[in-house]
Amino acid sequence: MDITYSNITTTMLNKLIAMCANINNYGNIDACFKAGFSVNVKVPHTYTAPGSGGRVEYVPISNYSLTGNAVPQQTAANLTNDYNAFIAKLGLNLNAKCTVNGIFYLLENIVEFAKSNIFFATSIYTGNKWVVYIPSNESVRVHNASELSDDIVRENPVTKIIEEYVTAIRNRIRAYPAIYTFKIVK
Repeated sequence: MDITYSNITTTMLNKLIAMCANINNYGNIDACFKAGFSVNVKVPHTYTAPGSGGRVEYVPISNYSLTGNAVPQQTAANLTNDYNAFIAKLGLNLNAKCTVNGIFYLLENIVEFAKSNIFFATSIYTGNKWVVYIPSNESVRVHNASELSDDIVRENPVTKIIEEYVTAIRNRIRAYPAIYTFKIVK
């Protein structure tokens, strides 16, 4: 069976959707990544009080609030629309059979899309990292397709190639750190 570019783009889109916790698993993402997160933290501090001649323990309470990079809930439709708009920029006939260079051109560009829109959400309040889709609104670089050959790709190597590219995507994901502000409340 010959593989078309449509087969590849659909497979990769489904893998991207499955990877992103804020699409299918938003309820399980730690609260410290979500808008409205706030926590009071005791910060013990010992100091020498003026005139007391001794050390005094002071335990201020700070309030930390998530003020930047909250992880928004997304839908598969949001990712699909952005992905399909990007794929359209590549100028491939999606119904054409994949050539060797064509498949690498396509997958290299899908990796560029993922680098701009797929992140690891990280926070000081948890060791968990979540793969999330954040529409970056960056201009995603499109690689040149001028040297594509006409060698047709058959079914057997395609699964292995896609798995290697999914691994490459995972290895190139950038961090999306939750940003907190604090104030001393006591």
